[in-house]
Amino acid sequence: MKIENEMPVRFGLEMSQDTEKLLCRLAAKDDSTPSQVMSKALALFDVAARAIAKGQRLIVTDGEFTTVGEIVGLFNTPHVGIMESQLNDKMGSSGC
Repeated sequence: MKIENEMPVRFGLEMSQDTEKLLCRLAAKDDSTPSQVMSKALALFDVAARAIAKGQRLIVTDGEFTTVGEIVGLFNTPHVGIMESQLNDKMGSSGC
């Protein structure tokens, strides 16, 4: 989510060549940049974390809203269920 007049922050990221190829392929499919794909991925990850913290599930449906799959295994740490205010306290002012 971009806030107006917010200054962009640079963030270095190491990834495998296969991951880079996937990132570029996804960007090309969406006619966007790899940076935009990463921003969207983080937004979706945030939605997933919030849903799971509420005890909700992530499912994939077909055009008729029939469940055809479930997304599992996104989180392998117990912090997902903690309240956002507690997470902000853990991160402190550095952000990460």
